[in-house]
Amino acid sequence: MECMDVPSNQQTPGIFLPSTPITFTTTKNGSGRDTVTSTYKKVTTTVNKVNTLDVVLTLADTWCVKYEKEYEYNGKKTDNSKSTEKIDMPKVEGETENKITNSNLLNKIKENAKNRMNSERVTPTTVTSSEVAGNEKQTIDIEATTKKITTEVTTVKSSYTGKPEKYTEDIDGEGKFVDVFNKRYKARSNILSTKDWLFEILESNENTVNMVDLTKYLIYRATGKAIDGVTTYNFNVYNLADFKDANNSSLSSIYGNSFEEKVWYTLSEKYSEIAAAGAMGNFAEESGFKANNLQNSYENALGSDESYTAAVNNGSYSRDKFKNDQAGYGLAQWTSSGRKAGLYDLAKQEGTGIDKEETQIKFLLKEIENYCTTWQKSTTVSEAAVRFHNEFEKSNDNESQIQERVKSAERLYNKYKGKKRPASYGTSGAFPRYYQSDSRWASKRYGPDTIGEAGCGACALAMAVSGLTGRTVEPPEIVDYLNSKGIATAYEAEGTNASRAIANKYNLTLEVINKSNKSKIDEALDQGKVCMFSISYSGIYNDAVGHYILCYKKDNRGYYIVESGKYYDSNTPYTWSQTMGASNNGGMVNVLGK
Repeated sequence: MECMDVPSNQQTPGIFLPSTPITFTTTKNGSGRDTVTSTYKKVTTTVNKVNTLDVVLTLADTWCVKYEKEYEYNGKKTDNSKSTEKIDMPKVEGETENKITNSNLLNKIKENAKNRMNSERVTPTTVTSSEVAGNEKQTIDIEATTKKITTEVTTVKSSYTGKPEKYTEDIDGEGKFVDVFNKRYKARSNILSTKDWLFEILESNENTVNMVDLTKYLIYRATGKAIDGVTTYNFNVYNLADFKDANNSSLSSIYGNSFEEKVWYTLSEKYSEIAAAGAMGNFAEESGFKANNLQNSYENALGSDESYTAAVNNGSYSRDKFKNDQAGYGLAQWTSSGRKAGLYDLAKQEGTGIDKEETQIKFLLKEIENYCTTWQKSTTVSEAAVRFHNEFEKSNDNESQIQERVKSAERLYNKYKGKKRPASYGTSGAFPRYYQSDSRWASKRYGPDTIGEAGCGACALAMAVSGLTGRTVEPPEIVDYLNSKGIATAYEAEGTNASRAIANKYNLTLEVINKSNKSKIDEALDQGKVCMFSISYSGIYNDAVGHYILCYKKDNRGYYIVESGKYYDSNTPYTWSQTMGASNNGGMVNVLGK
């Protein structure tokens, strides 16, 4: 992995110019007294340089694909500012005598000037020179009366322009898939002899289902024998957020995809940064931001985090057992039967698991509305952490343990303060799924109908905006805006006019493409755009009443859909004829992008 720093800010403050009057008094053989006054300046310059670095990924070299992104240097822009301040220094009285040669006179002056800058009172110096002809006596009084401070700040900003990202096949070199596969003969033999079983396992797991064609292609490249006719693979389907560093955490965390960052963005955008940090300090102590965390003291009785979660998700550990076992679970360590039942029901409603991060965040927001009354108004991080504990967590922690929550909150506040959700957060694959039947909004008026009756388009638009912008935008927000614009009849509200209005509101692009132009639609999806369209008889949804759905990505296996009903599985690839090819709204597809 290579990283490049961009841009640099340079500051140069602190040029000090104290003005020091110097009086020369000369007496020649006692016959007269001549006074000469001159002004010398001692200049002290302090230079501080501050570099601000933006770290960007320019190369990710993985076992099968290489990511590259080049940046072009655009030059530097320099801004200067200058300010001056004068400060009166105290007057100094007194006199001393020192023997000094004329050759060292300037050094003595410099030394006295330096002393005057570092002391409130400086003793004048009398200098008697033995090298002055006759009985001449030379007295030098150095008196600092004024200090002038001039501060100059120079800011230098470097700018770069990123070129398009490139994803290329890279599987043949040393340490790459083909090399490793062919060198490990026993493993190679085992895989080839049980490949049907291997692909069955990959297809049954939602985390690996998208790797089936890739695996077939890699084996083809290593053996020269095609499996199910797969001899090519498009590596451009990958996204930067998919890459992980084998030695560190997921690189996608830079872009806001870690659970900790998701919680920060969600809470700090809805509430204050202080309130968000207070809540997060509690979560750090409760679960360490581990979504499948089972209370440690119950692991002997109920199993590991993984086995417990799997049992609840697959139904072998029932809803009643889950809600009544009194074991804390998840981000906030929900414990009471009512709260755990609420998490369970939301997960089932959304078609996810109880450990799904997005599901837990949605449940958290709902619970905050029910439990928190003063936490949102906190003015310090410490206050926010204590109030969130008292109003939301309600644990039996003692004062010392509560202070640990405060410390974690302050640490997280310092870590995230001022940090906003990056624009790249919400790339393909991070699209939420909103259901029309959700009790939070199903009865909300939507023109002459309700979201539950006719809100599939509003839900699709909310999913599109959330995924493209990285914000949490739910259907009621979309409906309120469309109602305010008068775009609220049952079907028009979910057509191109609605898409155009929403695109303008959230600074998105909109292009309407006929379904006959498949290549252009595919190109838009490859660019990270999404397609919203209405279907009637697609083989998946079969009804004369149209249903708006959202295609959020495509790969070699097909097209991926999120929608407000329960017809399409969001992790399953579908064919063209089951998706855009079945568009019934005049065959038009609304393409939204950033």
